[in-house]
Amino acid sequence: MKLLKLYTQKIFDIFKANWKNFLIMGAIYLLIFAAFSPLSVNFDNQLTHQLELLDNTKISMNLIRWLMIGIIGIFVTSVIVTSIHNFFIFVLSKSFSINNFNILNVLKQNFKSFWKVALFSLIEVLIITFGIIFFIVPGIYCLFIFSFALPIMANENLSIVSSIKKAQRILNQNLWKNIGLILLLKLIVLLGLIVASLIKINGLITLIDWFATTTLIYLIIYEPINIENNKPALKTENE
Repeated sequence: MKLLKLYTQKIFDIFKANWKNFLIMGAIYLLIFAAFSPLSVNFDNQLTHQLELLDNTKISMNLIRWLMIGIIGIFVTSVIVTSIHNFFIFVLSKSFSINNFNILNVLKQNFKSFWKVALFSLIEVLIITFGIIFFIVPGIYCLFIFSFALPIMANENLSIVSSIKKAQRILNQNLWKNIGLILLLKLIVLLGLIVASLIKINGLITLIDWFATTTLIYLIIYEPINIENNKPALKTENE
């Protein structure tokens, strides 16, 4: 808990240094998902309506066709949502090393990397889905690997494969400590989300989760805190 407190202070310092730009970036993030949400809901409603019209007591070509459409639709939607989410994490990770950045310029400069992030997201969805469905624990482990790989890919301009390999090496250096820190932060955010749902500020908690989790992973990779002397120190292997 003490270590998370130190990281939380560091996260707050990073936010405070460019809080206006981070808020604008977060607002854009929420607006995009707000615009995308009705399309997803409409697809779900159409799929549900079509399936309700079918005779579910027997296997029919229509049932198989709509099930395939549903599976493909869910997969494509997951990739699109993950790509957008990962792109903003990519941009956010790049912005940590820029003082007084202009949010529009940062988004414009990094938009050329969107397709690389989209490919990364496609691989992420496939591996994590396969891992969770068939193995559960390896799928969860891969989720952490990809969470570490994205900031590395953003800041070091590595290939997707090289980013994943380096992420695995860094995560495994202090596996349970790193996982524990992230899960503890997520638990706190989840409790905040439960409270926020009562007062209708879910969007704010979503932004806090997005920013805090991304920043925590970035700090674990590039500025891990030595709790003994309370000073951040770069690991030579990460340089």
